[in-house]
Amino acid sequence: MKKLLSILFIVVLITATTACGKNMIGTYKLLEMESSGQKLTAKELETLGIKMELVIKDNEKAVFSIDSDKQELTYNDKEFIGNNVETGEKESIPYQLDGNKIIMKKNGEKLTFQK
Repeated sequence: MKKLLSILFIVVLITATTACGKNMIGTYKLLEMESSGQKLTAKELETLGIKMELVIKDNEKAVFSIDSDKQELTYNDKEFIGNNVETGEKESIPYQLDGNKIIMKKNGEKLTFQK
């Protein structure tokens, strides 16, 4: 009985993880950005000529765009992974999925994207 419950638990975990990833697939537009205690909305950033977008694909790949600059990323259930633009070193950025929003937080900065 314990073995059956263990197998069932593993199947449920795999299904939940897979379903969560599938729900993320799509295009997300920046909703707001927080840095050093200041909040800027996407509209405010666009008046400065800055537009951000995050495209999540179904093969654990994503594309992060700032204006016409694009960066390929990979992702798992807790972080996005890509190369730091300045140093070229691998960098991870933790995120949370909140309904139709992806919230990325690192070093006191927060980006909120909405599908």
